[in-house]
Amino acid sequence: APDLRFHLELDPVRATPALATALGRFAPGHLHLEVGIQTLDGAAMRACGRRGSPDAVLDGLRRLRRVAGVAIHADLLAGLPGVTWERLVQDLGTLTAEGVDEIQLELLKLLPGTRLEAMAERLGLVAAPRPPYDLLRTPACSAADLWRAARLGRVVDGFYNAPPLRSLVRTASGRSAAFWPDLEAAVTAEGGIRGQWSLRKRFFLLKRFLTTRWPDLVPALVDAWYRRDDGIAPEVAPARLWRGPLPAEARFLEGSAGDWSRVVAVGEPPYRFYAFRVEPDGRHRLAAVAERT
Repeated sequence: APDLRFHLELDPVRATPALATALGRFAPGHLHLEVGIQTLDGAAMRACGRRGSPDAVLDGLRRLRRVAGVAIHADLLAGLPGVTWERLVQDLGTLTAEGVDEIQLELLKLLPGTRLEAMAERLGLVAAPRPPYDLLRTPACSAADLWRAARLGRVVDGFYNAPPLRSLVRTASGRSAAFWPDLEAAVTAEGGIRGQWSLRKRFFLLKRFLTTRWPDLVPALVDAWYRRDDGIAPEVAPARLWRGPLPAEARFLEGSAGDWSRVVAVGEPPYRFYAFRVEPDGRHRLAAVAERT
C-alpha cells in the first residue's frame, strides 16, 4: 500500500529485535509509531500493572529509534500513582535527550471501567466526574502541579514538536534539568500558549529565553530561522535582502555560487548570507550559505 501511512501504538517493552526487523521492511515515511512510555518511574509502572522496567522501556524505545524511516511519537502522562512534578520533569528531560520525533505530555484520565479508575480511592486519585475525566490531584501531585503539567504539555508541543526548533531545544535541555520548567514559567509569563502561536513568535520567545541563559545558542536559533526563508524577522535577527553578487571575499559554508532567486544578508556587517533557489514546486529552497572571511 505505497500511498498509505500507518499509525501504530506500541508498548516499548514489546519492541523485540524481531519486531524491529519487521518494521524496518516498510518504506521510509510509511510508519508513525506512538510509543507509550507514560512514566520511567518503576514504582508507578508496577502500580499501573505495566510490564518490564524503566531500563526495558528505554531499550525498546532505542531499538525502535534505530529503525530507519520510522517516525517515533512518545507519550508521557502526568498524575500516575506516586509520580511527582519533579519526576515528571526528569522523565521529560530523558525523552528529550533520546531525540524522538514528537513528545506528547498529557494529564492522566481516569476512564470508567479501567484498572486505575477501580483503584482510584485506594491510591488517592481524584478526577473530574465528567468526560474527559482529567485527573485533579493525587497524593504526589497537587492540583497546582497538574495545572502546571498541562501548561508544560502545551509548551512541549509548541517548542519541541516544531521541527525547526527541536535540535536547539534538545541542546538547551541537555544543559540544565531546569530547562523545561523554566521555559514553561517564561511562556506562562507571556500569557501562555493560546490557540496556535505562530512559529515566528515561538522563535522570538525562545531567543529571549536563551539570551538570558545560554547566549552562545542564539546564533544557532538565528540560523534555524533564516534557513527556512520564512521572511525577515527583526525580532529574531536583523536582516535585509541582498542585491547583486556576493562579496568576492565571501566563503561558502554550504553549497556554491549559482543562480539564486533570493539572497538574505543576516546580522550586522560582515553578514551571513542565505541564498535560495525556486524549485519546480514553486517553493524557495536553501541553496547556499556563505559568510565573509
